[in-house]
Amino acid sequence: MTLLTKPIFVAGAIAWLFSSCGMVSEDAAPIPAYICVPSYTFVTDTSSFNASIYQGANSERFLDMWFSDAGKTIGGVKFPSLLPFQKIGTSQLWVEAGISITGQDEKREAYPLVSQHIEVRDFKPGVIDTVYPVFKYLPNIDFKFIEDFDRPGSYMRINPSYKTGSDTVLKVNDNRAWQAGKYSGKIEIDPSHQILQLISNEYLLPRSGSPVYLELDYKSNLPLDIGYYYQDPTLGASNANSVIQTFPNSEWKKLYVRLTDEVASRKEGTLFIIYIGLYNLDNIVPDVFIDNVKLVCLKG
Repeated sequence: MTLLTKPIFVAGAIAWLFSSCGMVSEDAAPIPAYICVPSYTFVTDTSSFNASIYQGANSERFLDMWFSDAGKTIGGVKFPSLLPFQKIGTSQLWVEAGISITGQDEKREAYPLVSQHIEVRDFKPGVIDTVYPVFKYLPNIDFKFIEDFDRPGSYMRINPSYKTGSDTVLKVNDNRAWQAGKYSGKIEIDPSHQILQLISNEYLLPRSGSPVYLELDYKSNLPLDIGYYYQDPTLGASNANSVIQTFPNSEWKKLYVRLTDEVASRKEGTLFIIYIGLYNLDNIVPDVFIDNVKLVCLKG
């Protein structure tokens, strides 16, 4: 089982509140209760490489905490979180992990494939209640594939339509990898080659608005194009359907690509192939790494 705990450093005023036994000055009126989230934990099951158990690394990028009172929305706050709460007394507090939608930080939502953290609290005026949420994937989670380069075999391959020369994917576990001691994929592109695509197998994905996401970590000095092909049951195969293009970056970054609407718009029985494309139009020396690629949905 893999754990991830993120600490925070609260600004001076909030730190002073904590040092005062979790109390806020009684001079303020009206006096709400306060909910503070100084850290959270994300747990994934890596106890077995069995496909029905294995959930891959606890890679995440939770930017917000979304709060509800037994399902009634209180509000969402950027992490680290301190939220005033007007309801005094016993409440069933729900906390959800928020993400950016398809790399757009200005568009946020609670990640629908991760469980809520639920606990009962007795809120008092002026008192800071500190909550340490524990998040997990939902029990009915369905990983269509996980490509993390740590297990035998490969779950993505170079599209033969774009492969030339020395194009290949290497496994590296040095200081360039996403996590020390673990493998990441390094994509090598032939110097004379400008375009390369990695593709997955074909998958049948849930429709009718059921959440479908592609998660991945990447570090690349080239733009990435992420999308899908689809096999219509009556019309045949499609061209590439781009969903997001990334900018080059020198540090590892987490991305959640929402495919829910894309999948829902296709016919029943449509098969989907995920692709990650690279474009080296300026003939620079490529330095491209990916890891923790997960196609995630819910079991039907």
